[in-house]
Amino acid sequence: AARRLTRRYMHMIQGGFRTAHTMGDYARALDVTPTHLTRSCKSASGMTAADLLTERKLHAARAALAEPKPSIQQIAKDLGYATPAYFTRFIRGQTGLPPSRLRQQTRSLGLRL
Repeated sequence: AARRLTRRYMHMIQGGFRTAHTMGDYARALDVTPTHLTRSCKSASGMTAADLLTERKLHAARAALAEPKPSIQQIAKDLGYATPAYFTRFIRGQTGLPPSRLRQQTRSLGLRL
């Protein structure tokens, strides 16, 4: 049951990670509590539901920042952040670098995601 719920959740975040939906929003859509969703995801994948959503957003952000365009402001908007400042806070919190520095670093290393 935990694997089934986690698969459903991951399918939902794959299609909706570019929105401002929270893990709690997804739990409600799946008709479970956030606690139940978190426990199920942790059991099935080793990661919490919030961590899975964060990782999906971070992957998309890194992929977008690996390219010279679009702008950081556009990436923030495309990923559902209300302002570029919230996006910057997210990226800095996850990587320790602001988006502009992460972009420079990625490009100087020639990384493609």
